[in-house]
Order: sequence, then C-alpha cells, then structure tokens
Amino acid sequence: MGQRSGHGRVRRVVTDRLHFANIFTEIAGRFGDDAALHHGGATWTWSAFHDEAARFASYLASVGVGRGDRVGLLLYNSPTYLIAHYGSFLRRAVPVNVNYRYLDDELAYLANDSAMTVLVTESGLSDRVRTIRPRVPSLRQVVIVGT
Repeated sequence: MGQRSGHGRVRRVVTDRLHFANIFTEIAGRFGDDAALHHGGATWTWSAFHDEAARFASYLASVGVGRGDRVGLLLYNSPTYLIAHYGSFLRRAVPVNVNYRYLDDELAYLANDSAMTVLVTESGLSDRVRTIRPRVPSLRQVVIVGT
C-alpha cells in the first residue's frame, strides 16, 4: 500500500488502522450480537468471539509474547483455531498455521524456520510436540487445549 509523494515516488504508508485485529474489533463492536461462528450445535456471537480472543491475547501477554512474535497453531479446524488466530492478531503477534498432518521433521522445520515462541496444540497432538520441542530453541511455551 503506498501513496505518491510530490516527486512521483511511491512512499509506504504504514498504518495500524487496517490491521486484522482492528478490523475484527470493529466488526465485533458493530455487530456484537450477530453470529460470527457456527460449529456443531454451538454459535458464537461477534462479542463472544472477540471476548475469547481477547482472553487468549491476555494469556499471550502474560507469557511474554509481543509484537511480531510467532505463535504456532497446530490445531484442527475449529473455533479454537479461529479464536487463537484472532487472539494472536490482538497481541500483534504473527499466527503461524501448522498443518496437523505434519510429521516430526516437518513440524520441527516449520517451528525453527518461523522462530516460533509459542505453540498451541490439541491434546491429541501433544506427543508430537513433546518429541520436537528439544529441537526448537525459540519455543518458550506450549499450550495444550482440549484436555
């Protein structure tokens, strides 16, 4: 995204206004009681979705995650994935999608290549994380959901 300067050059306009966290927060503010997610028999309103994501963002802050830190999401397709993704955005961290089908070497490679500091995973996938954790020096925290 750029803007033309007076000399015909394009200069970059950096704005936080268009960050996904701000966009989702704006939607939650305007459409709070409307359905944001349907999964199985459950429904989350935009307000509930935002509140759960904000709680996750607070947790990330409590373990030292800051702007630009990488948060791995080794999760099945579920509301938990979406909440952790949005919560990472709220913390201004970078969510890193991790395919739950990855084997140990693929998971270790991605975690190292992205300099992942936190990894959120399902309880059923946690053995794989325990196996690769010693190979990922940047990984400070593992969050296991669904226990």
